[in-house]
Amino acid sequence: MLALVRRFRISLVLLLLCLSPSFSQKRKAQETKSGSTYRVPVNVVLVAATVTDKEGNPVTDLASKEFRIFDDGKHQTIQTFALESSETSGPESELSRDLSRNKPLSEKNTVSPRLISIVIDDLTVYTPLHYAEIVKAVRDFITSDVGPNDHVAILSGSRKAQFPFSNDKTLLLEEADSLLRKLSLDWNFRFKLDTWGNVDIESQYRALSDRVAWGIAHDEPQYMNASIITRIMAKIQSPMAEYRTHCLIQTIKQHLRAFGHFDGAKQVVLFSDGFVALPSTAPAQELQELIDLALRSGARFNTISIRGAEKRGASADDSGIVDSWVQCEQQMDDKIDQESVLAKIASETGGQFFFANNNMSKGLRDVATHQSRYYVLSYSIPPHEADGSYHKITLEIARPGLLVSYRKGYYSPREELTYENRKKEDLLAALSEPGNMKEIPMTLAYNYSQEPDSNYSVSIITNVDLHGLRFLEEGQRRENQLSLVLVAFDEYDHYVSGLEKVIDFRLQANSYANLLQRGLRSRVELKLPVGRYKVKAVVREDVQGKMGSVTKSVEIP
Repeated sequence: MLALVRRFRISLVLLLLCLSPSFSQKRKAQETKSGSTYRVPVNVVLVAATVTDKEGNPVTDLASKEFRIFDDGKHQTIQTFALESSETSGPESELSRDLSRNKPLSEKNTVSPRLISIVIDDLTVYTPLHYAEIVKAVRDFITSDVGPNDHVAILSGSRKAQFPFSNDKTLLLEEADSLLRKLSLDWNFRFKLDTWGNVDIESQYRALSDRVAWGIAHDEPQYMNASIITRIMAKIQSPMAEYRTHCLIQTIKQHLRAFGHFDGAKQVVLFSDGFVALPSTAPAQELQELIDLALRSGARFNTISIRGAEKRGASADDSGIVDSWVQCEQQMDDKIDQESVLAKIASETGGQFFFANNNMSKGLRDVATHQSRYYVLSYSIPPHEADGSYHKITLEIARPGLLVSYRKGYYSPREELTYENRKKEDLLAALSEPGNMKEIPMTLAYNYSQEPDSNYSVSIITNVDLHGLRFLEEGQRRENQLSLVLVAFDEYDHYVSGLEKVIDFRLQANSYANLLQRGLRSRVELKLPVGRYKVKAVVREDVQGKMGSVTKSVEIP
């Protein structure tokens, strides 16, 4: 919950972010031109399609002309087409990045790092008894399968575990050993909510849980029917489950938004026992946003269902009750729906779904090392009302006898997608991401002096390297806009202070050359009391959407 509060407070800082009218208007004018000017792909639908023959063998020789795509039954023109690969060598998988920067797909052979994000769902799970098996799987994978060119990040849905990308096995194993202390262990309640619709959910849920558990332990007939228990629990559990699902998806979405600014063969592995995202509900729409972000970031999304794992950890005193609860949980009506969500995420992003069945180590190894080839297509979103309605995607292949798995639809946003909104979301994601982004190199230094009120004035100097950034040409001037956000967290990772600067560039040729040579040097002042802090600076430029970030520990005095 503290992580959510922290992100909310950061968002208050970013509410002040906006494009200057002059740059915004000129940028929109540039976007309407055809040719090589950059356009943010906010109005593009991405579809990943895995194609196999009747024997299940991948088919990788299809051309774009053999595909036909429909949006609500209306034929659409395919704008971009690429065959993507999960391999770490060969043609670099850059579709999402190239879409956002409007450059041709890379044809050269490169060896790119493998970036693997391991996400553990500790929000929607029914029981923490699986955690030990998950930790073992993570340790086995780090020990046996992580190579020198691989970088692994570890994240939990509650964000209590946040470990940035690293290829240092010693540090990764230390993080794995600390996971059991960080993951949420209260299987009845994850996030503490005081009220939900003026109802005290926590006390009612616990009272109901105690009553049902007592009924099972005393063989009361009315509590021995699984369907009756399911209906009773649903009265209280449904709004809580929806909230926990929302928090999990938001955590993953924010990670994916930052993930798009890392280079390499990217994939996410989610350990979960699944969650419900029924059509026309908020979780269903958020799930499609997650799938869209995975495709835009170029990440293959793999899922591992932990439902088949053996239940361990019950004491002799409570084993009977736990076993009864496990039996009821396995008989719940939404079990298939929950697992189908995991399969859906994987199939619609070119990833793999694995049913653990008592071997999570094999599951992690299989999905992380599986070599897959899939097609990614894009088309412009037809005019739709911003009302959250569902729109069906149909994909046809001219070649007969082939099987295709692809994204079946998407929800239109409930508000108009704007460049400003995406910019703010990118900055929020970068601030919350434990690692640093290196698309824009930058450094951070500081010094401080004591103020009369016993606080300290901390002068923070950032230097941003602008080589490699694209500037719009407007007459004789080069134009771009940089947003620099700087936030200080205390030693417990709580938000303390922050500010932002928006810098408009309209440079003549000489000024532009000098700026590239010396970089952008910026100084900001923060008022902080004595203590230890983590200061994070994030920069985002507006022409290509590139980002950079740097983190530094600060101790005062």
